[in-house]
Parts: sequence; structure tokens; C-alpha cells
Amino acid sequence: MANDTMTDDAIDDSAAKPRFKTQPRDYMRRQLRLKLNDLLRRVGLRVFDHVEMTSIRTATKFNHIIDIGVAYGTPDLYARCPDATVELFEPQPQFHELLKAGIMRQRNCRLHKVAVGAANGDATFHLSGPTSASLLGTQDKPGRTFPTMVVPVRRLDEVLKVADLKRPAILKIDTEGYELAV
Repeated sequence: MANDTMTDDAIDDSAAKPRFKTQPRDYMRRQLRLKLNDLLRRVGLRVFDHVEMTSIRTATKFNHIIDIGVAYGTPDLYARCPDATVELFEPQPQFHELLKAGIMRQRNCRLHKVAVGAANGDATFHLSGPTSASLLGTQDKPGRTFPTMVVPVRRLDEVLKVADLKRPAILKIDTEGYELAV
């Protein structure tokens, strides 16, 4: 006689669970990456994901680092390329003094106190945590509000000219979902 009862650990229902929450996000990330690659390939740049960053940090020395959404910085990338010119884009004033006292004292850096976007102007920056902020707004519990501040937004190609980049160059973007506009 077959045993009609099964223990909980014998049931594998992971394949039966719908992936509606992750599939759209993964799809959008892939589309974003493809669009960014297309745009950057036109000026001789390439988009890398976190897995590829490990090999970049060990294999390539860059002459120009463009860091958009700096916050505390990317010290391992800066250390890997000690002679590179570093362009720091950070609109949050709370990080400016930290950057001046840290990375900017040690190397050739320029701090741009602006957000980078698709068009010049001003935008509302939503502060959702001590190091987390976005131009897209917040998606949290209804009725919960976060502090905001108005920041200047500039197009990257108007702040930095392609001809002025020292090749090879790397563009690091961490803008909490605003990457495509950058």
C-alpha cells in the first residue's frame, strides 16, 4: 500500500511559485543595460555589472573614472587606478565635506555638486535614508513621506566633453533606478 501522506520536506513547490515580483524587475534591468550599452558604445564606453567589476578591478587600469552617485565613494576602484583623473558627481551636500577630506585630498579629483540626468534644470531629490536618495521618488508605505531637497541636474555630456576623457575610462553609476536618464 502506497503511503498517501508526505512530509513537508518532501514537497518541492519552488518551481510552482510565480515569479511576478522578480521577472519584471529583471527584465527592466536587462533592457536598461542594453540601452546603456548602446548609448555608451557610441562614445567608446561599456557597461559592466557587479560580477564583471571584479575582473575590471584586477585587469584594467583606467585613466579617467567618472563616478555618478558617489556618496562615500568607490575606494577599491580608486585604489586600483591611482593615477586616474576622478570626476565625482554627488548632489547631496552631506557627502561633500567627506569627499573633500578623503579622496579629494589624496588624488586628482573634481567634485561636481549636481545630479546627472537627461536634461538640465532642477529636480526634487527624495531622501529615503542616510545614504539612499533618488530623483525617482520613493516607493514605500502609503502616507509615509521622506524629506526632499531641490538639486541642480545637468546632462553629463554638457559637464564633461567626450574629447576631454582620458582613455580608457570607466563610468560608474549608482543612482537608485535613475541610470537610464543619466
